[in-house]
Amino acid sequence: MSLASPLPRSRRFRVDVGTLIAALVLAQSLVLIALVGWGAQRLVSSFGEGAQRASHQRVQEKVEAFLERAATAVDAMVQAPHLAPAGSSADDTAELLWVLLQQAPELDSLYVADARARMLMVQRYPDLAVRRIVRAHDATTETWDYKVRPDLRLMPAQRFATTRRRMLTSSYDPLAAPWYRQATQAGRPVWTAP
Repeated sequence: MSLASPLPRSRRFRVDVGTLIAALVLAQSLVLIALVGWGAQRLVSSFGEGAQRASHQRVQEKVEAFLERAATAVDAMVQAPHLAPAGSSADDTAELLWVLLQQAPELDSLYVADARARMLMVQRYPDLAVRRIVRAHDATTETWDYKVRPDLRLMPAQRFATTRRRMLTSSYDPLAAPWYRQATQAGRPVWTAP
């Protein structure tokens, strides 16, 4: 007997029904996952746009409220009958400006000046202070009254108390300041950047 090797059989690719069903289910699952991902992206996108619109509206309302409060403080200054940066009404003016500054935390400072180069300023930054400026000839005398931090538990007179005073001579000319020129040209109070 001869041991001849049998001829190699060609293999046939057989696919049974179970394999077809599994492949179909896998393809449907991939399509379903893709659709769910697309739908979730659309849903998140619409929620994000709605949240952005709501956030924008809140910011706009806050800005409008800020401007209204600040405008109220400036309007109070305009309506005051005797604002004076120097002279007998200067202390009353300083107290009024100080109270307005405390009531409007949106403002950094308030200034009042006259055509004789006298200026009164209340400021929040870098230090709480009342700055009085009197320009005579080519020199300016500045008096800085540094104030206590606002504390509503204190009596009003104590809230305006001066902690220390500093006097100095400078070359500052309030009449040359951009805010003064703008207000003079406009004939009314003006807003400036801090």
